Amino acid sequence: MIRPVLRTRKGTRPETALFVHGTMDHSATFQRVAAHLPRWTVAGYDRRGWGTSRALADSQTKLADHVTDLISAASRLPRPVVAGHSYGALVALTAAAQQPQFARAVVLFEPPVCWLPWWPDTAPWEQLVEDASAQGPAAAARALQEAVVGHPTPGHTDEELLTFAYGVDGCGFQSRWVAARNPVTRAG
Repeated sequence: MIRPVLRTRKGTRPETALFVHGTMDHSATFQRVAAHLPRWTVAGYDRRGWGTSRALADSQTKLADHVTDLISAASRLPRPVVAGHSYGALVALTAAAQQPQFARAVVLFEPPVCWLPWWPDTAPWEQLVEDASAQGPAAAARALQEAVVGHPTPGHTDEELLTFAYGVDGCGFQSRWVAARNPVTRAG
């Protein structure tokens, strides 16, 4: 299986940080954080479906694929501190649960932990997606993107937004949209 390209900036100290980005994002997001670690080796990669790894994802890409990619990336580094944001945090958390020794430490920022009892039955973003879903997955992705950014973001085609819809599977953007449109899926 083809894996995302791991980009690394060598530091002068033995510490290593590996960053895992969230949805609708890419590895370059962590450049400002990496700037605060000038002597650390820092690494990152674009998850399947995003940035330079867009072509590695399809409608069958699952959380398990992202976890396998992260464990593979971490195995090429000297026991990194793994920092994940949003969906990337969910990837890091799942990897740590499967293989606790893959990282020296795991830092999670805004993980979508929908299985915890305090998580609302329908989170605001899920309601937003559900309301826009009648117009298709690209419309739902566009509505979510506009809510996060605060205004319409020009330059994203429906195809790019569909990549977003197929790239999320942690708490169910794609699966919720499919279930709402497909009675067979909903019944299963």
